[in-house]
Amino acid sequence: MANYTKTVAAVLDFTLNWADYLGSDTISSSAWAVPSGITGSNQSSTATSASIRISGGTAGLVYPFTNTITMASTQIDQEPLVITVTT
Repeated sequence: MANYTKTVAAVLDFTLNWADYLGSDTISSSAWAVPSGITGSNQSSTATSASIRISGGTAGLVYPFTNTITMASTQIDQEPLVITVTT
């Protein structure tokens, strides 16, 4: 699980690198579950990584995101990303 901190005003890109897990497989699609109270935009993926731009949030709160990928082999997996917002 990836844990990060950002300020309320920060607009940051976060990337999960799936390369080691995938081996010779690749990502065919990626989707992010974004919790309410924070903004996730510009979702994208490559053959081995998934990214999202995160902004806003309330200072002192912790926001759990989940990235779900579908691989070329049709397997599906998920990875959490946790953002703690500070002032």
